[in-house]
Amino acid sequence: MKIYTYVVAMALASGAVNAWTFDASDVAPPEDIVGEHQTLQRSWTISSYAQLEQLYVAVPGRVFVELDPSLLPATEAPETEAPATKAPETVAPATKTPETEAPVVPVGSLAGSGSGWNDSSLSGETIEIPSMMLRKHHHHKDEDEDEEQGEETVVAKIVVTGNSTDLLNMFDAVPLHPKRNDGLKFHLKNADAYGEGYVLTQIFLFNKNLLKHVTTTFSGDVVLNDDVVTLDNKKANLKLACVGDGNLFLESSANVSLSSLEVKVTGSGLAQVEIPSVILEGELYVEVAGSGSVAIISDALTADEVKSTLSGSGDIVVDTSSFEAQKLVASVYGSGITSFATAGAVQKETLTLSGPGQLLAGSIVAQRATADVWGNGEVLVQVTDKLTVSTSVWGKVGYVNDPPTDVKIKGWWFWREASSIVYPAAVNKVLIYEPATVPAKYPVYYSVETAASLLSNDPDYAFVSTELAESSSVADLMTMSLSNMHKEATGSHGLFYAFIGVGVVVVNVVAARSWSQRRVRRHYTRLAAPILHQEKKPAEKMAFTDAIIAPYAAAKDLAQSMNPVLFAAIVAVVVVVNVVAAKSWQARRNRLEYSPLLNNGDGLAGWLTSRFNAIATANTAPFKLVLASELMNLPLPIGPVTDPVIAAAIPAGEPQEYADPAVQAWSRTITAAPAIVVLTPQYNWGYPGHLKNLFDHLYTEWAGKRVVLVTYGGHNGSKCADQLQQVLTGGLHMEVIGNVGISLPKEFIRSTDRVDATNAPEFLAQYEAQVDAAFELLLKRLQQRLQQSEQK
Repeated sequence: MKIYTYVVAMALASGAVNAWTFDASDVAPPEDIVGEHQTLQRSWTISSYAQLEQLYVAVPGRVFVELDPSLLPATEAPETEAPATKAPETVAPATKTPETEAPVVPVGSLAGSGSGWNDSSLSGETIEIPSMMLRKHHHHKDEDEDEEQGEETVVAKIVVTGNSTDLLNMFDAVPLHPKRNDGLKFHLKNADAYGEGYVLTQIFLFNKNLLKHVTTTFSGDVVLNDDVVTLDNKKANLKLACVGDGNLFLESSANVSLSSLEVKVTGSGLAQVEIPSVILEGELYVEVAGSGSVAIISDALTADEVKSTLSGSGDIVVDTSSFEAQKLVASVYGSGITSFATAGAVQKETLTLSGPGQLLAGSIVAQRATADVWGNGEVLVQVTDKLTVSTSVWGKVGYVNDPPTDVKIKGWWFWREASSIVYPAAVNKVLIYEPATVPAKYPVYYSVETAASLLSNDPDYAFVSTELAESSSVADLMTMSLSNMHKEATGSHGLFYAFIGVGVVVVNVVAARSWSQRRVRRHYTRLAAPILHQEKKPAEKMAFTDAIIAPYAAAKDLAQSMNPVLFAAIVAVVVVVNVVAAKSWQARRNRLEYSPLLNNGDGLAGWLTSRFNAIATANTAPFKLVLASELMNLPLPIGPVTDPVIAAAIPAGEPQEYADPAVQAWSRTITAAPAIVVLTPQYNWGYPGHLKNLFDHLYTEWAGKRVVLVTYGGHNGSKCADQLQQVLTGGLHMEVIGNVGISLPKEFIRSTDRVDATNAPEFLAQYEAQVDAAFELLLKRLQQRLQQSEQK
């Protein structure tokens, strides 16, 4: 399916490109002195029969999209610019509810450097377009339609400045859609290329307030002037999207009146929209998938419906002084925070929280509200009439001010008190967002390496690094490459595939009490509480120090036993997923004896083990990290789920109910483990399927487990981490203590270099502080629980 899509796209593009005229210059020194690191310049003048309404930017560096007033008609002189509407500062206002607790969101590295917009003389420079560039371009088909649109005119000019010819030659401008001529795409050429140097991109538009859809995909920042996007058109839909770890800025001094506004962030980027007043005939839709953020800052917001969806650890902030809508629909999946730091009112509110995140809507007065809470996060509301709550084990909803007239609770909560589910909030909490500084118009250093794709107009991937980050990162521009589609081998064994090997690392307890005290104790109970089923008998209390000490060889035999007592020796599990390859093609052909190549996962597991054990020793913590394969003979990776009964229906502490003996052993291991550390690579924007199988075979065993995520890949494994956080916190009700993303240098991906378990490479030094902090927090939580257990 994917191959067909790309082939058709290429076939159609050749027939539709004649709707555009692209006049590209060679790389040459600019006529005038531009600024530091801007000794070279390249430009594209783009002409079309249609107005430019869509812009897709996929290049590194800072990109400024602005209007060139020199080419506006005489009737649109500068004095006709949108009048400035003075409004109060856009700092998040305090809600009218007394004692509002307002945590601050630090923007850190999101704030740009520099002091202003006048760092480049291009900001006020007049761009001259030769008359030959305004020529009319005839077509062999669809000519009548183009005639109705008028003559071909210049719609945009792109100017890229820097100090590297190779880098500037990697950029290219093409039509966004094969059959439409209202969209422009500025991206990296589909070629094997390398370039490094400073770069700054400016996109000048020649028509005012026409852009309706802007998407940025890459590292870097895109800044939109308020005179280039559609802001005053009640029939128009404005869409802003940010994909990757870049940032998108829109700051307007004019009020906005649209049919709808949509702002999306996928990845770790930021979309920041600052507008004095927003009036929408339809809906405002905000979405974050990953660890990124969306901030809507306005003095007044009026819409028929406001929707927000947050998946991952990011943030959504709607910060206004006045909020009016008929409906509010907000969802949080994961550990992120959605906050409506505003005073306002809605008729109906629908809220969904899954995981440890926060959904803060206590500032908005709702007549009726429905809240679905399936995690241990926090939901705040302010409801006058009816509040309906659906929940299970930990879910709860706090109400601000007076209690709702009618409260109804649904779900698996029969062992809980109603007052622990719907409770009066002591204070109203909002998230105060400190706006990030708009980046200065100044070039940024990048090194970029691309690999050509046979299936797309974009490169397969691009290695990108800045002077601020010594190690390279990978931007996955496609999820499939031709070289990965077919791999054949000869010989009696047939096809040879690289296979995934799953190792498990566990933390073993070094108990504080004497051996004699542990020997005389006869009864131990499981550590996990039930999720869907109540225990018929109360669980016996057990201290973690009541664990059995045994050498690894003995522990291995004990771990295979059916007696759950012996599994109290296991404290935490670390799942390691690695790709194991053959030593050489010749060895496979001749069926010679060979051993798997060292892989990065083995080396990283060894590095993590040494750091954990060092921290545990320094803190005199009774924990140690060892390989789980030394404790059990589980046939890992466990295959797909085939049990006749789903894991969620199996009572906690009854592993014998699983049909597969391997899953039974896996259940006993996890039941005795109060903490998990996951080490996994990122493949094709996700985590390996074998790791998902390990989680899906169990359910109640995972509840309440503390987990540290360590992901690695060319680009930190950030997408993999975001997906795992959603699954672990929302689906399995685990608590994510920390997340560390490790970027592998390109030589550890594309060549034979691998992370050595005994001699860690230098690039890992930059991650030591993050890893140590996560492990220290994990140990702190484990020790706190150990102390609580001893007191009981």
